[in-house]
Amino acid sequence: MEMDVTVGKKDFFLTVHHEYPDFAITMHSYICRVSTDQFVRKEHVDHIWLEPQELLTLDWAPADIPIVQKVLEVYGHGL
Repeated sequence: MEMDVTVGKKDFFLTVHHEYPDFAITMHSYICRVSTDQFVRKEHVDHIWLEPQELLTLDWAPADIPIVQKVLEVYGHGL
């Protein structure tokens, strides 16, 4: 997506390394600060803004789950 964000080294959140059957992925996640909730979607057909406790209503990819869990622990209701 196209959005203006502010993020620095101090905003590091979590690194996840996940092995799928046919490839591996390493994701570095950060807490980003935004001045507006307006953005342009570039790849996805839809989006939704959720409260942390609503994150479990979505079907997450396995590599995303550790990040979602930590978001809930830090900002919402822990698992």
